[in-house]
Amino acid sequence: MENKKNKSIFIFYVYNFLINARFSRGVLLLYCLKLGLSLAEFGTIQSAYFLVKMLAEIPTGILADRFSKKKILGLGALISSVSSFFLFLAPNFFVSPNFYVILFLFSLDSLGGALNSGTDQAMLFEYLKTKKTEDKFIKILGNTQIIGLIVLALSTAVGGKIFSFSFSTVFLLQFIFYLLAAINILFFKRSTDVSVKSEKSSNTIITQIRISISELQTKRMLAIIIVFLTLFEFYVNSLVTFISGSLFAIGFNETAIAVIIGSVTLVGVVGSYLSRYLKHISIQQFLIIFSLLFIATSVLIATNNKVMVLLGFTVINLLLDAAYPYISDMINKSVKESVRTTILSFSNSLIGVVSLIFYPLIGWLIDKFDYSLSFLSTGIIIFAIMLALICSDKVLKQEKV
Repeated sequence: MENKKNKSIFIFYVYNFLINARFSRGVLLLYCLKLGLSLAEFGTIQSAYFLVKMLAEIPTGILADRFSKKKILGLGALISSVSSFFLFLAPNFFVSPNFYVILFLFSLDSLGGALNSGTDQAMLFEYLKTKKTEDKFIKILGNTQIIGLIVLALSTAVGGKIFSFSFSTVFLLQFIFYLLAAINILFFKRSTDVSVKSEKSSNTIITQIRISISELQTKRMLAIIIVFLTLFEFYVNSLVTFISGSLFAIGFNETAIAVIIGSVTLVGVVGSYLSRYLKHISIQQFLIIFSLLFIATSVLIATNNKVMVLLGFTVINLLLDAAYPYISDMINKSVKESVRTTILSFSNSLIGVVSLIFYPLIGWLIDKFDYSLSFLSTGIIIFAIMLALICSDKVLKQEKV
């Protein structure tokens, strides 16, 4: 039993190693510009990416709750690999790649990501729960993040170097890693309680959605921490998306930008390691501390000073990587088994909603003013929402989900 457990966890670690090899992460904007797309078209592609993610999250979450999670993960990785393969071919097969072709391929990658997001956490938690070792979830998820962050950092840095002499090759490497991830996760072995299987099979899709909504309505603290994490994660994602333009504007070249983004990602390993100690603080303390640190780093990023921008960008990524396992553990422990992935999908779909609202605003602010004002304005709006969550009576009086 122990050998099987170790083997399954090892396979889960390998899957996260492979699926996080996003060689294109630091050069997406530059890739689109190389193809001749405008900033407005790139913004549209990003909006479409998050629209697909928003629309696909809940249906894919329901699928993962009703069927084999490892097969859903494998399918998601396979879809993303197909997207990467054709993005590699795009500049070689078309003199001037069609905007709508690129839009479709990025949307396809978003669909693959939607199949993966939340499903991996739920599968891990359920596996540990059947072994009665769910208390190790934060530690193992933290280890998973460390592995993912290391490969994400290295692949981002390597991708920047490769991009400088063969810009579409970054997607060929992604295709290989994603395909291997799809194959690897199918070897994950797990057992599921018969009672859980019975509950899942007896629920209709409508019933499953109603149960999920009821969970969020009756557990307001759960809804609050989901919104909090969504806002935090969106802001960091938007920084990663647009920071290359900001860094270029203040004097960094393409290779340096990729190395910076990769190095900052690597620092997140520290946050992932520290996350296991956050379980000793209350939810109220967590929300207050992380909100204050959030606005402080937003101000640093908006200074246009090289050192301050790098410091703020580094710290805010570290904070997100520390917060993620803490909040994920709360969500997984507080929801019903039969709708766990569906609830996690609600959480992930919110990022799509927030992105659709804020990405056009960020793009408009950058066009009209500059990167620093755009980042600062967005940060202030998000901080104000965080304060509203903290000031809620429910938050002040209740410390556990």
